[in-house]
Amino acid sequence: MVSFWFTIVYLITVWSLALYVEVGTRETWSFQIAVSTVFFALYFALPLFSRYLHLLHSVLLILPLLITGLFYQAPFNGFGLLIGFVVAKETLERVEGAVVYGHLSYQFSLLMVTLFLQYNTWLMIYSIALILFVGFLLLMWHLQLSSNKSLHDDYNHLLHRYKQVKQHISDTGEKARLNERHQIARELHDSVGHRLTALLMQLEVARLNEQDQSSKETYKELKALAQKSLDETREAVQTLKTDHVEGLSAIIQLIRKLEAESHLRIAFYMQPGVFKQSLTNDQSVAIYRATQEALTNMMRHSDVKDAVIEFGLVGDHYFRFQIRHDTYKETQIEEGFGIRSMKERLKMIKGSLVVEQKDQTIHVIGTFPLKRGESK
Repeated sequence: MVSFWFTIVYLITVWSLALYVEVGTRETWSFQIAVSTVFFALYFALPLFSRYLHLLHSVLLILPLLITGLFYQAPFNGFGLLIGFVVAKETLERVEGAVVYGHLSYQFSLLMVTLFLQYNTWLMIYSIALILFVGFLLLMWHLQLSSNKSLHDDYNHLLHRYKQVKQHISDTGEKARLNERHQIARELHDSVGHRLTALLMQLEVARLNEQDQSSKETYKELKALAQKSLDETREAVQTLKTDHVEGLSAIIQLIRKLEAESHLRIAFYMQPGVFKQSLTNDQSVAIYRATQEALTNMMRHSDVKDAVIEFGLVGDHYFRFQIRHDTYKETQIEEGFGIRSMKERLKMIKGSLVVEQKDQTIHVIGTFPLKRGESK
């Protein structure tokens, strides 16, 4: 930002001094104002042409012509040369590859033609010396800029890989945790559950064979206690097997975690009435996993860090969630394992999922019906 304002102040100051040197008749003023208007309009529009290379090259060819036509007339105006250095700087900054040397050669050729027309040997020597000196400085600046850009690209590549590895480790840890829970659930079911069932059968047999009424009551109480233990064991097994998510609060916790660990900036919006909805565990899991997968895909396949999450209701009968983020390139959306898993989860709760790109923005939109009586 400092360099931008410095360039603007420098350009306006030097241009004003160049016009002051070129003071002429009213007709000349009109021509100077017209050329100055066109020059500054094209110069300030340069950032808009960055995506359209043909327009960018055309503007960079026109700007030196405007300077030459306005300031490189007899007598020679040295301030025009200083303005030409600004155009050379913009060329080095915005043009890549061998084309930049073609532009600089073109600008240098225009200057040489005007210098030869002046028929002043010392003027030519001083001007060429100044051009070589400033050209050397611009070359050093260009090399430093290229080096910084290369370092920036390497940094972004490493950061992208770091995010991928970190997400892979997180996913692997989550899968390991779920596998461990399922393993514990199987062991509880196969070991403790079967033994409690066998104990219930033995207690029942012992109660039937017992003649003493007091002992029968004791066996009955022991059987009830064993049955309660078996029921609690089955509930524990079911809980371990279930991918449990505690409603919308778990989703908010996920957003906080991603913002802290992955440096994302997430805007979270909820329409009125969303918090009143008491979602089932399957519904909560579907929203949680869809949100997690959408944000993970954003980190894997794009360099943006800003995302928007919206939760809302459609006619009080449907829940609708949307995750969207920008992308600066046309993306071919492929239905991989993650998207298929999201759609399957939504299908299980009679919902649907749409993943699409509109105006360089990726939209992940999910909708599912709410059961009557779910509002608190």
